[in-house]
Amino acid sequence: MNTTGLFKKIDCYLIPVPDLARGIAFYRDQLGHKLLWQRETQAGLQMSDTDTEIVLNTDNLGETDLLVESAQSAFTQLLARGCKQIDAPFEIAVGWCAVVEDPFGNRIGFLDLSKVSNS
Repeated sequence: MNTTGLFKKIDCYLIPVPDLARGIAFYRDQLGHKLLWQRETQAGLQMSDTDTEIVLNTDNLGETDLLVESAQSAFTQLLARGCKQIDAPFEIAVGWCAVVEDPFGNRIGFLDLSKVSNS
């Protein structure tokens, strides 16, 4: 576990869009961000000077997701320190993800890359 803090870096910035094709047309075609991947309700786009992705989505609120070593461990630690559960850890294509609310009412989304080698 990282000894300098629970959160390692920003993994992605989720942006809600009402229509994925229109969102891609704007962020890729008009703003110039390269499309990295696409699913039925989400699309990931590359940002220029970072490995943080822009993730357009039709099924989620906007939030910033932070990278952690282990989503399950971080979830347990955050609940023990006064955060409230929003979404318990759930599997995603690259690992695990969860969402809590901090004591000030802020949503904190976080994920690990446990299914990706060399994460």
